[in-house]
Amino acid sequence: MPSGTLPPGMVHRFRDFARIVSDHSLRVKPGEVVLVHFGNHAFPLAEEVAVAIRASGGFPLLSVTTDSLQKRLILDVPEEYLRQPPNHWIRWADDISATLMLGGLDDPQALADVPESRWALLSKAGKEYREKVHSRRVRTLIAAFPTPKSADFYGLPFDRFNDLVWDALLVDYQVGPERECTSVCLERGGEGPNHLRFGDRHLLPPEGKAHLAR
Repeated sequence: MPSGTLPPGMVHRFRDFARIVSDHSLRVKPGEVVLVHFGNHAFPLAEEVAVAIRASGGFPLLSVTTDSLQKRLILDVPEEYLRQPPNHWIRWADDISATLMLGGLDDPQALADVPESRWALLSKAGKEYREKVHSRRVRTLIAAFPTPKSADFYGLPFDRFNDLVWDALLVDYQVGPERECTSVCLERGGEGPNHLRFGDRHLLPPEGKAHLAR
C-alpha cells in the first residue's frame, strides 16, 4: 500500500518517524548509503524512510522480504548452501554507513518452528559480515511495525497495540543521553512494569505494559 493511500494520521506518524530516523537516530549525511531491511507489511513506512534518507543527501538501499520467504530460504535450501558466506554483502559492507531493520515479522511466530541447527548454520555463515559491520562501526537501528498478528501475539486489541508501539517509536529523541532509551520491549503475559518514563515524564499510560532494555 503506497503511503499516499493511508489515512492522514498515519501519514503524519510515518513522516515524523522517517524524519527522526534520518536526522537524529541514524544521522544520515550526504553521500552515505543506508541499508533498509523491511518486511513487505511495512512498505508504506519504508517508503517514507527512503524519501527522508534521500532528502538528507543519502542513498537508501532497500531489501524487502516476507515471513514466508524468510522461512523458505531457511527450510527449503540445502544445508551446504546455508553454510555459504554472503560474500556480496561482505563486499557491500564497505559502502554501507548505516542499517535500519524495519518491521520485523508480520507474525511473531512465523519462524518459531525453524530448527536450531539451521539457525546455527546461518549464524556461522554470516559471522564475517557481522564482524565487518561491527569493525566499521556501521550505525544500526531496529524498529518495530505494529501488525494485527503481532497484536494478537501480545494479547492486545490492535488499535491499542498500534498506539502503544507508535508512542514508543515517536518518543522525544531529545531527552538527553543520560535518559536515553535504546529499546522498548512489550511483555507477553508477564508481570513487568506497567509504565515507561524518562525522569518524571510518563510516556506510556498505566494500562500499558513495557520494560526498557539497554
